[in-house]
Amino acid sequence: MSDRHILIADPDPVQRQLIDLLLTDERTDIVAVDTARAVLEYLRSATPALIVIAHELPDLSGIAVAKRVKSVQRLARVPIIVTTAEPTGFGIDPAIRRQADEADVDLLLPKPLGDKALKERSRRLLAAAEAGTSQKARSRHHTTAVIDQTLKEIDDAQGVPDQRNAATGTVEGEATDPGPVLEELMALRDENALLKRRVASLEQALEKAKAEADDKQNRNRGLFGRRR
Repeated sequence: MSDRHILIADPDPVQRQLIDLLLTDERTDIVAVDTARAVLEYLRSATPALIVIAHELPDLSGIAVAKRVKSVQRLARVPIIVTTAEPTGFGIDPAIRRQADEADVDLLLPKPLGDKALKERSRRLLAAAEAGTSQKARSRHHTTAVIDQTLKEIDDAQGVPDQRNAATGTVEGEATDPGPVLEELMALRDENALLKRRVASLEQALEKAKAEADDKQNRNRGLFGRRR
């Protein structure tokens, strides 16, 4: 049974699946969303072990979300990794680096993500947070009211009405049929599970091949002596 959660936020489903594959283990469950609003809604009542958030979210930038999250006392020590594209091909924009530093972002990584650097760095951040040695957590005194205020700002910017229908409990114009969304979600989960099993199978095959190669090399050394 997992004892910690990692929150992933990225508008690209491929990136979400990739990060899920890299970071999921026997101790960890992944919560994946695609908007800043979904991030903030989750954080109103939950405290993940790690947040991996894309800067290019559709409703509020990942760095802006990180800044608000780090200002909440309960969430201040949660490590935050922000991922961002490199539009020029010459590295991350220095302005974005400054913004990330001012927001107390723990790690800023360029996209696309595709190697073990994310996994290794995430483990180090998790270990530091669990040991209480995070260097990015400053003294904070804000409550989750900061999150509620940000949610209101997002709604205002998008023109979402604040009044809910008394009969249905839904926002006017909100989709009421969850069927297609649930079907897509289940399909993505099934695909993700299949990918994880495939990765595990390939890792086992690789370990077996390495063991056989080592055994063969040891036998050769035994028959012919040490190679020069």
